[in-house]
Amino acid sequence: MSILLVDDLPANLFALECILAPLGQRLVRAASGQEALRRVLDEDFAVILLDLRLGDMNGVEVLTLLRQRERNRRTPVLLLTGLDGDSPELQPAFKQGAVDYMRKPLVSDVLRDRVALFVELRQTEAALRRQEGRVQELSTRLEEAERELRSLRAGPRPLPEGAPSE
Repeated sequence: MSILLVDDLPANLFALECILAPLGQRLVRAASGQEALRRVLDEDFAVILLDLRLGDMNGVEVLTLLRQRERNRRTPVLLLTGLDGDSPELQPAFKQGAVDYMRKPLVSDVLRDRVALFVELRQTEAALRRQEGRVQELSTRLEEAERELRSLRAGPRPLPEGAPSE
């Protein structure tokens, strides 16, 4: 599973990579909102860490565009900000689907634990989807086998009237 890190400051991206490296997940950098939007076109992410204030656009704009695509509607987005949780600037981000926020300066262990939880949830979700596919496949095979069994139990079918016999 990959994690998308979105911040316009290289030092912040480096710090996020250092904090999250122990999780053993692929970390993908995006230094702008536009770059983040390009990244999600090519890949699904377990979680997106999004700085609320970017140079080219703000986090709410990024979230709004992310949520317009079906593929990204369920991707958890964790906001990173210097703002207090009661700040009115955060409310539009939550309305656009941000799942949580963390106030800077970040507490490494808390961030790593939250991200690990989101990664685990996405992995569980993916495993459930695979299982659902297997169950559907087995159900289809079972229905086919039941039809074949009923056909065999019914015995040979009589030929239609007027059909040539062998």
